[in-house]
Amino acid sequence: RVPTLVIGGAGDRTADCGRHAAWVAGRLGDASLLRLEGAGHMPHHTRPARVAAAIAAHFATRDFSALESGVGDFRGRAAFSP
Repeated sequence: RVPTLVIGGAGDRTADCGRHAAWVAGRLGDASLLRLEGAGHMPHHTRPARVAAAIAAHFATRDFSALESGVGDFRGRAAFSP
């Protein structure tokens, strides 16, 4: 299980956040869902500061140490090794 942050725009008319993003988050073992009000299908374009802050907070508050020995690390290298 990898702590995951699923981000969806509340105003997304392409992939409804309440349906699709919530479905994804609900099926992952350790996921949080952030529903951004005032954002549509591409919240990283319309609310970049809010998305960046949410990602930073997610990584700052989760323990990824168990992953380091099994699937690589999260410092710019591939997370999975062949």
